Amino acid sequence: MPGVTLGAALVLAFLGRTEAGVLAAVTCLGVLLAAGRGRRLAGARATLVVGGTFTLGTLPWFAWCWWQTGSPWQSSGTAKALWAAPRLARYAPAERVSRALEVAAREFVSPPWIELGSLPPSLLLAAAILPALIGPVLVLRLPADHRRVLAACAWLLAAMVSTGAVYGALAWTIPFWYHVLPGLFLFVLGYLWIGAAMDAGELRRWARPLGVAAATLVLAASLLADVVALRHPPDLYPWQPDMLRSVAVFDRFLPPGVPVACFNAGIPGFFGSRPVVNLDGVVNVAVLPYYRARNLERYFADAHLGYLADDTATLDEARPFFGAPLRLEPLASVPMTEWHSERRYLWRVGPSSPPQDAPPAVR
Repeated sequence: MPGVTLGAALVLAFLGRTEAGVLAAVTCLGVLLAAGRGRRLAGARATLVVGGTFTLGTLPWFAWCWWQTGSPWQSSGTAKALWAAPRLARYAPAERVSRALEVAAREFVSPPWIELGSLPPSLLLAAAILPALIGPVLVLRLPADHRRVLAACAWLLAAMVSTGAVYGALAWTIPFWYHVLPGLFLFVLGYLWIGAAMDAGELRRWARPLGVAAATLVLAASLLADVVALRHPPDLYPWQPDMLRSVAVFDRFLPPGVPVACFNAGIPGFFGSRPVVNLDGVVNVAVLPYYRARNLERYFADAHLGYLADDTATLDEARPFFGAPLRLEPLASVPMTEWHSERRYLWRVGPSSPPQDAPPAVR
């Protein structure tokens, strides 16, 4: 059955990226609307088949999350929402909606771009957008034969805008790698129009070569961008060498084998030689209950963490999750390049202070 196949495809998309749940919702709405006025009952049945297949296919994932973390929701999404909540709380409802639409338009609908070496942005952007521009010019001569293509484009665009709006409403930061979603949309859109143009009933002599040339141009531009990026990697994270250097510097002040806690634990955990306890809640599920209870200082005591390595800006962001300020004794620091704090510190953690109104202060 087509509905079961579509629902199974949505399950696979969800298991790849859980925000595909938005895509599933948009798809079910599209199936219902596509039935037309006179076939609402048939459309409702088709929607139930697609949605039911998707629900049954994703239930094991939610059950596994509940078994592993005590919550059916993805722990990383929960942690990101907790971190974003204090910042988003200062927005009025109308401002939240405005921000959600702005994130959708700026981060998800506009073509993504990475500065790659000396290649001008206009060259690759033109190469990427060219099929999307040429396709409609070729196929709109026969619009009745290509309504399904137009519907597919509207479906993908609606899913993209909705996904961006959800992120804008619930998350504060949009990691760079999330831009793969609009990139994929642009790529699929271009080739969808090329395919529709080449399948037209009456092709002029130049139509098929032009479609092949457009597809080849997109692939060639993609390969060229990969080669340039490989030879001249973009300097997206200039602070990474400083973060790596701080690992070696701080190790000299730490007893052998003693774990160190970090909110930004990626580089220390991967390249360091000692145990690193992740505090951001995205990877370390055990810390999430302390975030929810707003007593993160107790986790330091319960996990026997005597050292903390991070920066003051991150500690300021974590203030709402502490019920009492930590007693921190600075041991060493390393300057950071283009980071949100000028230095990264190593602190010795003492017993927490009694609860106060403004935790946690760095001492």
